[in-house]
Amino acid sequence: MTLTTTKLRTILAMALLLISFSPAFSSESGYRLEKTIPLSGNGYFDYLTADEIARRLYVTHDTVVHVLDLDSNKLVGNIEGVDHVHGVALARDLNRGYITNGQRSTITCFALDSFKKIGEIPSGKGPDAITYDSVTHRVFAMNGHDGSTTVVNAQTNKVIGTIPLGGAPEFAVTDGKGHLYVNLEDKNQTVRLDTRTMKVIDTWSTAPGDSPSALAIDRKHDLLFIGCRNQKLVILRATDGHPVAVLPIGDHVDAAAFASNQDLIFCSNGDGTLSIIREDSPEKFTETEPVKTERGAKTMALDSKSGNVYLSTAQFGEVPKTPEHHRPKIIPGTFVILKVTR
Repeated sequence: MTLTTTKLRTILAMALLLISFSPAFSSESGYRLEKTIPLSGNGYFDYLTADEIARRLYVTHDTVVHVLDLDSNKLVGNIEGVDHVHGVALARDLNRGYITNGQRSTITCFALDSFKKIGEIPSGKGPDAITYDSVTHRVFAMNGHDGSTTVVNAQTNKVIGTIPLGGAPEFAVTDGKGHLYVNLEDKNQTVRLDTRTMKVIDTWSTAPGDSPSALAIDRKHDLLFIGCRNQKLVILRATDGHPVAVLPIGDHVDAAAFASNQDLIFCSNGDGTLSIIREDSPEKFTETEPVKTERGAKTMALDSKSGNVYLSTAQFGEVPKTPEHHRPKIIPGTFVILKVTR
């Protein structure tokens, strides 16, 4: 395969950034693991979503979505009737939430005020991450098994299109200006879509980051924070994909968040660490001391009002020695939410 001049320049630029980076290690983030919140159920878990306005935390957990109060840490409801659930998106302006059902390839719509189911919408195969674009009032579900995103009109709950992405999508974020960004885990790329025309308009390399999974955005400074599975955080300009910096993070990252009021980037890692990086300026970043969490706590949600970070995990047994199973078994009764605070 012949590299284009643009791709070669991108790879060289990222390599130079990685070589020249010398982290100024600091322990000034002030974050610590405060408490654990036990929840029932023994199934696998995935994304968490915080509603800082309504003070709710949505926790996906196999065949249920737990809803916690962010202030009291108490369970206030369960959304049931879901199947192998992965992500939750919130359309606050429409009083609607959306849940991806990975097993049956559908999206469940529910009312935010009552948690009651409104309807079920067909999607592509294996919907995973999901996000809402308030500019177009559209929901975008990332279909991991067929490399596409299903687009839903949130006002009518009708599917209005399917966009081929050219690879296996992982997480996605919007910029509030009519653009959607999606990581393609198997291609080492991040793509930019126009949410109005529903077309891919840019494809950018994440090199030297391999297997990009986590994604967050600084909307004020137009920066993308891309957590990659080779323990690198790649920072790109959201306007043109220009490489800005590369920093080290923990192993098996799966989620990222940006606290704009603190200029902090969070990456949750399956190795039992929470990486925290300070944005000193749009061109300068400082690694702080990671917070020790627990093994398997690879997804998280940030409550932007309090600054608290929530992660889900459980205790694990051995990996079953069968071809169809590659995940370790969850030890019954050990599922918890970890609360990390300043």
